[in-house]
Amino acid sequence: NDTKWKVDGQTGYFGLCAAITRALKKGVDVTNSKVYSKFTEEELLEILKSDDGETVCPLIKERVECLRQVGSKLLEKYDGRFENCVKICNNESVKLLDLIVTEFPCFADEATFKDKRVSLYKRAQILIGDLWACFEGQGIGYFKDIDQITMFPDYRVPQVLVHFKSLEVVCWPLREYTERIRACTYGPHIKDLCSMSDITQHDVRKGLGREQPRIQDKI
Repeated sequence: NDTKWKVDGQTGYFGLCAAITRALKKGVDVTNSKVYSKFTEEELLEILKSDDGETVCPLIKERVECLRQVGSKLLEKYDGRFENCVKICNNESVKLLDLIVTEFPCFADEATFKDKRVSLYKRAQILIGDLWACFEGQGIGYFKDIDQITMFPDYRVPQVLVHFKSLEVVCWPLREYTERIRACTYGPHIKDLCSMSDITQHDVRKGLGREQPRIQDKI
């Protein structure tokens, strides 16, 4: 369903954006925490209804739980607005990252490796990156330490790294994801890919910095 589900012809992240835009045009106050904190699965299914009217958006139950969790916390402590979370962090992305994963556990994606906790925080960093990009680094999107945010290692990134031979995946369960044979649900294999991709991109960045010193501050 992750590839068949489409809204206005878009899949994945852009499909979600299209669905939200469609809901707003229909008068559904979908960005209001008072509204989405009380969403039912049926209501979200309607908002995320696919172009064909049959394919169901993946992880509906989990999405509803996340919306309720975030909405309730915003209403409880931040006057219902995420903007207030950003403001109290004084334009510091690392502080905002810590606030997000602490206050909203659904953003705290972590794993255990050899009895040690590994914090990926992909979702939280994407949120901060989206703010920075959408507001072009100005106003609420300005962060004095944006360079401290890492890349967003979802399954698309390792696919690109494998394509350009920066990353080699030899384990078949992982190759199923990079070769897009298997749907990419967020589980142990995806966390492995995220970790490998993050290390690889750091190596690529270092290499580019050595080869092209003039662009060091831009990568």
